[in-house]
Amino acid sequence: EENPLREVRYGQFLEGAWILGLSPFLILLLQHISIAVGLGREEARRLIAAAERVARSDPEQSAHLYRTAQGLMLDAERPRASTGNKTQVISRSRGHAQAPSHVGPDERYRIDTALGSGGMGVVYAGTDTRLERPVALKQLFDHLVTDAEHLERFRQEALALASLAHSHIVTIYDLLEHEGHFWIVMELLNGGSLAEQIKAQGRIPVERCIEITCDVADGLDCAHAHGIVHRDIKPLNILFMADGQTKLTDFGNAKLNESIVHTREGLMMGSPSFMSPEQVDGSPVDLRTDIYSLGITLYQMLTGKVPFEGELNSVLAQHVNKPPRPPSELAPAVPAALDAVVLKMLAKAPEDRFQDCKATITALRAVAG
Repeated sequence: EENPLREVRYGQFLEGAWILGLSPFLILLLQHISIAVGLGREEARRLIAAAERVARSDPEQSAHLYRTAQGLMLDAERPRASTGNKTQVISRSRGHAQAPSHVGPDERYRIDTALGSGGMGVVYAGTDTRLERPVALKQLFDHLVTDAEHLERFRQEALALASLAHSHIVTIYDLLEHEGHFWIVMELLNGGSLAEQIKAQGRIPVERCIEITCDVADGLDCAHAHGIVHRDIKPLNILFMADGQTKLTDFGNAKLNESIVHTREGLMMGSPSFMSPEQVDGSPVDLRTDIYSLGITLYQMLTGKVPFEGELNSVLAQHVNKPPRPPSELAPAVPAALDAVVLKMLAKAPEDRFQDCKATITALRAVAG
């Protein structure tokens, strides 16, 4: 087994040969590069193994570990899903500094408690002290503030939300910079997430599944009409008000029409368990990718499970290659007509799915009667 310390000492020995000419220096340089690559490769293997161990129980953590591993590996060594196409993922480090007590002009917004974190920032519950109303405040992670692409994506999320006024899309109130930090202020939704409901209940009653899906599809139809594709539909991004009203949130991965932020070719955007085949293989996406991800979400509501499980690479490959089992095989209460709707939403080819959210809603309401 290689001993990194021994390798370093050998490198130090070569350093003494500098006076003999440039060749020993080049050998030294190559030696240290080899050590760094070897250590990075070993750490990447460890992270990938950890990602695969938690892929079933915690897909989000699995994806985070996997993305970190990819950052440590040479491009040619990075594991690929079995799709025949090159894929990449964005690193999603979650470090952030302690939040201030207030932000905004005249300390308008008070920070109360942390609610959780996502791919680009941490979300707090707070109060608009001027209007005396509760708000949610999303702060861009500190280490992303100097990253032009991530900063623009954060602004893009605010622009996307600001352009949409819909009862099933979270409302944005403000976008601000405070002492070098960037914040989005939006309505506070205190009814929990769909992910929490699925975790608590397992399966959600069929009628409620249809209602939630139609509400989200209605919100998506508004977004699509404005040229916005969400690209990250999943239970964690579907929240509820205290009265149970459904709200779609987190447009951080959204694709805006004529956006000034261009996704790098082949870059994989989204959450692995809910990605469309075209997201997995890096193909262009349109509104039908949201219909696929919404179909995965509906499937999980009905059955308590996502249709494709396993190690991360396997899940990605199944999105592209494996037909899903009908939901009724896992949940007998699901009627055959709803099976057909779900499977159409999950068609591998976008042209075989419902072509817009209105058609999806019509089909779901026909099942509900």
